This record gives sequence, structure tokens and C-alpha cells, in this order.
Amino acid sequence: MEGFGTALFAAVIVGLLNVTLGMVLHFLFFPLTILTLGLAYLLVNALMLWLAGKLVPGFRVAGLWPACLGAAVLYMLHFIIEWC
Repeated sequence: MEGFGTALFAAVIVGLLNVTLGMVLHFLFFPLTILTLGLAYLLVNALMLWLAGKLVPGFRVAGLWPACLGAAVLYMLHFIIEWC
């Protein structure tokens, strides 16, 4: 499974992970998020992307830094969509 189908399946998995496990991790990391001025929030989202890369065949996240970059891009897209 390659291409658009993999991307769509990965998006669904990332969404489900963020709704379930992501909410729990955001709650647990909230004090650290306050101390780091939001950096821990980005790391939790990067962890969700990395985990989706492990769960979805054909979707690969090469490591921590690419996951952080992907989380930052997703955050920026979310910000732009909310702003418009």
C-alpha cells in the first residue's frame, strides 16, 4: 500500500492517536508544557507521529528530528486553518 491510500490511513491513525493517547499524554505533560513554554506539547505530537510511523505500513518517520519537524508543520497548518 503506497501513495494516497497510505497517507490517508496514516492521517486517520494520527488523528485517533491524538484523540486517545495524545489527550492522556497532554494531560500528564501539562506541568512540563508550562515550564518549557509549549515545547513539551510539540514533543508529544512528535511522539504521536513517530508512533503512527510504527503502526502504519508504508508510512515511515525517520527519527526524532523529522517527527518534531512534522509536528511543527502540522501545528502551523492547524494555526493557519484556524486563523482563516
